[in-house]
Amino acid sequence: MYFLELHLSILAALTGWVCYAEKTHGNLIIPHISITKSPQQIMGSLVKDHLAHQMGKTPDSVYHVTLMPCYDKKLEASREDFFNQKLQTRDVDCVITASE
Repeated sequence: MYFLELHLSILAALTGWVCYAEKTHGNLIIPHISITKSPQQIMGSLVKDHLAHQMGKTPDSVYHVTLMPCYDKKLEASREDFFNQKLQTRDVDCVITASE
């Protein structure tokens, strides 16, 4: 008989929640957090890699700014997870919040 193994995966587009989970629940919840990037970081990757290539520029010569509704997006953009080692640049260089 075959058994279907259930895996819990938590979509983590809320940066504040991810930081809270890392600090308070550690190894209990981190393995279950999805590694999918947030829309902000996906767009940053596309701009830095694809658009820069289309424009004939290097990714580190493109300065990518996003306008976001939440201060936590600044924290997200500064995380080491979103520094592209291959291209030697961050996915998003600057985040401006709506209240700024």
